[in-house]
Amino acid sequence: MLQLAFASVAELEQKVRLLNHKLFGNSSEQLKNITDTITKKFEAFKAAGFIYQGELFNDLAGEFDKLMQSINPEAEQKALSENAKTNTSENKEAKTKQTNIKETAHLETTECHYDKDLSVCPNCQGNHLAELGCETTKQIDIVPAKLIVTEHIVHKFVCTDCKTMTRGEKPPSPLNKCVAGASLLADITYKRYGLYLPYYRLSRDFASLGHDISEANLCNWMYHLSTDIMMPLYLALKKNVFSTDVAYCDETVSKERAKGKCIEKYIWAFSNITTRNVVFEYSDRGRETPTEFLKGFKISFLVTDKYAGYTQACILHSITRCFCWLHSRRKFYDIIKSSTDPNELVSVKKIYNDITAMLRLDKQIRQGPRDQILLRRGKEIKPLIEEIFKTMETLRKDPVISYSKAILAAIDYTLSAPNEFTAFILHPDLQPTNNYSEQIIRFFTLLRKNSLFHITQRGGETTAILASIVASAKNHHLDVRAYLQYVIENLPKAKESEIDSFLPQNCTQFQLSSKL
Repeated sequence: MLQLAFASVAELEQKVRLLNHKLFGNSSEQLKNITDTITKKFEAFKAAGFIYQGELFNDLAGEFDKLMQSINPEAEQKALSENAKTNTSENKEAKTKQTNIKETAHLETTECHYDKDLSVCPNCQGNHLAELGCETTKQIDIVPAKLIVTEHIVHKFVCTDCKTMTRGEKPPSPLNKCVAGASLLADITYKRYGLYLPYYRLSRDFASLGHDISEANLCNWMYHLSTDIMMPLYLALKKNVFSTDVAYCDETVSKERAKGKCIEKYIWAFSNITTRNVVFEYSDRGRETPTEFLKGFKISFLVTDKYAGYTQACILHSITRCFCWLHSRRKFYDIIKSSTDPNELVSVKKIYNDITAMLRLDKQIRQGPRDQILLRRGKEIKPLIEEIFKTMETLRKDPVISYSKAILAAIDYTLSAPNEFTAFILHPDLQPTNNYSEQIIRFFTLLRKNSLFHITQRGGETTAILASIVASAKNHHLDVRAYLQYVIENLPKAKESEIDSFLPQNCTQFQLSSKL
């Protein structure tokens, strides 16, 4: 009984340490990064001669030093060498990005000549000057945006002989009875869903350009743009995302204002690594959402986290579900970084390192020939997974571990679904993690930080439609503003059979330079 009480206290202390680390620690899940970051900060403060509260964390640094020392020396040395290679490549990449600002060949250039026509020597007043050459320096400037009014003047005529009237043809407005032109609608859409600006900031920005556009007008314009123009493209994106065997999915909370409070709704992100397109769906978190959204499509694999809401959809539509190994590894990482005695976590560290090694090897395999992926996974990855499962099962039977609920939960998280964690070896387009979806859903986490909540259900659906198009255009490295203007101007005139030509992958004329 006393032993159980001590175990409960230790578990609570572990949770406190974990929460402190999540709030104030490094978000990276690499163990070496933690020690490097802490050590560098300590050395900087000590070199400056400061007295600081960080001394309280000296024990934490010592613990992680012990943790790294207790890892297999050969594995540690290998990790250090790989990290050195990674750091070198990252430094080269950083230097490359640093020098890109000087590469301006793709920008419009204006030449300013100084004393080009100089003919008299300022020293002796002679007129026999011979040009030695030019000295050119570059300076990047910006032309500020401005609002302009385009007056469409339609001339009307009457034939004096037959009394027949005729008139010019004005191109139709993008939105019926709306003063906003295609370029303005594209600009608002890009700033709202590409730069994550809320409507009130957009309204202030337009006021600074000399014209007031209310938040209500901006909101209504985006709604009608999504329903009257962009809906066929959104449906084509949805069809394209589910056009291959593999899809990825994740969800995040998106609050909606209700009477006296905010209610929780969710944004669902369905994406495809092969086509690089994404569709968002605004709904609640019920299992009906993925079930209805996947209706009518034939996909074989769906990569998700372990949220039970996908289970019904996968069973109903005969889809093989794949779980994310990073979610599994993260649970063991949380145990390690919240431990007071890392020397007692040899088995946990082994599982963490084995998963990391497996993910690293699979990445190397996927970078090789596609026709060799399944063969190499069967020979190299499958034995590693079986070894990880075996280590977990052995650790699960350890009587000492039975007092640690966190370790048992981490083990059961993976062992409860071995088929789902192994399924990625069955298809070359499958990845062992759901990182792609999590990066896509980050699009909304940034938007949520600025906008906080949607006013209505209509607003959430508008966001899902327009954000799908903007996010897909970004994934294909398009000039989003130019692409949106092209779609707004031409999609209403297109036939149903021509809608696929407006998909981002088919609009390569808006491809940004690889240097950007």
